[in-house]
Amino acid sequence: MHDELREGYVEGAVGVGQGLSSSKLHIHAGMPHACRSDERLRRVDSCHRVRPDTSDELDRQRTRPATNVEHPLSRLDAAKVGEPWRQLCRIPPHEPVIGVRGDIEAHARTLVPQARGFSPATRYNLRIRRLAILLVLVLALCTPAPGAAGDRELLDARDRYLQAVTISYPDTAEGAQARYDAGRDLEDAVLAAGSVRPRLHRLRADLLDRARAAVHHAEELDRDGGFRSDLPLAALPSASRAIGPRLPDASLARRLAAVAARAPGAAGIWIHDLYTGRYAGHAADTRFAAASTVKLGALAAALYATAVPERSRWWYDVRQIGSWSSNLAANRIGTSLGYAAVTDGLRRLGMSSSTYPGPYRATTGYRPPGPHTRVTTARDLGRALFRFAAGARGDARTLRLLGLTRLQASAGVRVLASSQAVADNRGLLRRWLPGATLVEKNGWLSDTRTTAAIVYRGGRATIVVVELYRPGVTLREGQQLGRDVLRAAGLIR
Repeated sequence: MHDELREGYVEGAVGVGQGLSSSKLHIHAGMPHACRSDERLRRVDSCHRVRPDTSDELDRQRTRPATNVEHPLSRLDAAKVGEPWRQLCRIPPHEPVIGVRGDIEAHARTLVPQARGFSPATRYNLRIRRLAILLVLVLALCTPAPGAAGDRELLDARDRYLQAVTISYPDTAEGAQARYDAGRDLEDAVLAAGSVRPRLHRLRADLLDRARAAVHHAEELDRDGGFRSDLPLAALPSASRAIGPRLPDASLARRLAAVAARAPGAAGIWIHDLYTGRYAGHAADTRFAAASTVKLGALAAALYATAVPERSRWWYDVRQIGSWSSNLAANRIGTSLGYAAVTDGLRRLGMSSSTYPGPYRATTGYRPPGPHTRVTTARDLGRALFRFAAGARGDARTLRLLGLTRLQASAGVRVLASSQAVADNRGLLRRWLPGATLVEKNGWLSDTRTTAAIVYRGGRATIVVVELYRPGVTLREGQQLGRDVLRAAGLIR
């Protein structure tokens, strides 16, 4: 055939849908319909046929070899053999072919997964991907709108905890604790509900306001004026070393004994230089009234309970213990986690001579009668602070003893570094250490003044514990003893 304008002659008539088994050498121009995926050597020729492909048969007729066509038409003018009305949607004859795999070639535009050489496993994966996309779409349609789950939890929190907040409690130790617990339970439940739909925003804000008002009322009964509950957490102080007590310092021990002899009461003292490992003490194993210092056990128990302390339901309580020595917060931790957990916290801190017999009595005006059953020693307090400091530095052995991660130990150090220097919580040492960072826990009763602190200054850290007992002892007397201890240790002049 020689006719690019489709006006030429055909030497053998070919009917619509008719096979090419007896075609002439030159027939009507059109696209031969041999299996394109089986062409070889870039020719459409019977000698290069491998096998017929039923997907390319015309009118269910068996495919046959195609002829060579001279002067093939351009892409836009080509049509398939026997195609009515010469529709322009097919591949022209003798279009360049490409190798697929082995000895199989195909037209680039007609490549399908089978012709590209996709394995059955690949085709299976493609089907699985389509199913996965469909599944994602179905789940997206079935998932509740954002905030729907939070709505239910918020309403549950209201129904479960709001009534306890609205009760009128007496301003007694028991009433303050009940009010505090009710407010904290409601606040925790509302915050745990997460985000809610806009129509419940006002309810959420109202519940939080009620909860925090109850907590604030209770806290005002449990502390002196000037404290705050919302101060930011202190940064983690740093020191170049955290060496355990390895080198007893006899000279320092004699100086501390001389200081204790001049004290206005019975004194217990412990000094431990974390840079050198030097240590010394006086009456370091004598039991004194612990006051609030053994709240370190409640602190350790709450840190141990949650891998990420800042997300714990007790995080607010932990902050208040470190910030202003809240009795309410310590009692809530002890009640919810159990006092066995608090005692275990003391053990993990190394406070083997310390006790935690039960809850504290809320409100600051109370003076406990009878002998003290909540006791500790200077050495116990020093050991507890060292384990917090070494754990915050990542010491593996210390972290095993604590049962905490470095993150948890660091949180404990930062909480204790956030202590507010207000009223009796100013402690016995801070007055004499301007510019230093103190990680401390203070305790005070009508007959006891205690400060246990890590003093960070100049890249070094020193643990200083001072206990003073005498009925009617004052803060000023305790601070004067603290000054003398700091001088004996060489920390001030």
